[in-house]
Amino acid sequence: MGHSAGGVFTQVLFDHGFGAVGVAICSAPTEGVKIVPLSPVKSTFPILKNPANRHRAVGFTPQQWHYVFTNTFSEEESLALYERYHIPASGKVFWGSALANIHPGKDDNYVDYHNDARAPSCSSLGSKTTSSRRRWAIRTGEVPNSVIKLAAADGGEVLIGWERVL
Repeated sequence: MGHSAGGVFTQVLFDHGFGAVGVAICSAPTEGVKIVPLSPVKSTFPILKNPANRHRAVGFTPQQWHYVFTNTFSEEESLALYERYHIPASGKVFWGSALANIHPGKDDNYVDYHNDARAPSCSSLGSKTTSSRRRWAIRTGEVPNSVIKLAAADGGEVLIGWERVL
């Protein structure tokens, strides 16, 4: 199970034959998804604004966290979730994702969505998240037939009750 970049890791592991079943919650885009709305660009800007961040972990401020993950919560609830769950993210992962469609050949986050040998997976696509991942994932065909589309919990909601999503 993975959320955001963790959703990409889950999909990559399945594509490589690992796992029996899995869940990608509001997954970040994998290589080949070329339509990215402005809001995910804004969401990742704190990490991508400095090329040196490619080689270090970068954290969000409480305000950035609220915009990216907990925009459906009050600022007080968002801050409590930030203090409980926030950890800096790997700049390498974000930069790899940002550059994946530019590099020739397959990158680390490539997923073959037509791989019939992939284990069954479920993708929870939030409807209220700032980044509106649900719309671009469905519009670009990132969600293949082997994935169940759920309009369930949004980003921050999985932090306090992911069991309800399933």
